[in-house]
Amino acid sequence: RFGVTGVAIGWSGISPIRDWRGASDIHGRKLEITLEAVADEIAGMANLLMGEAGDSTPAVVVRGLPRFDGDGSVFMPQERDVIRAVLSKCREA
Repeated sequence: RFGVTGVAIGWSGISPIRDWRGASDIHGRKLEITLEAVADEIAGMANLLMGEAGDSTPAVVVRGLPRFDGDGSVFMPQERDVIRAVLSKCREA
């Protein structure tokens, strides 16, 4: 894929991940694996609003987000992180 997007490097006052597991989709099927990266979605939207290069909008304030329970981490646990395992093997070679 081409292009860049905003990625959250920090957050405050929100849960960065929304866990949809156990909820139903629009067809009534129970979701089993869906974790939504809320902090990164906000960062991507803010990046779109700020623009690139000389667009000159230095910040975006986001208000009125709904509250929900979620985990405080966006990082995959090491034992489940396929990318980290592959990169470790490349470093060893």
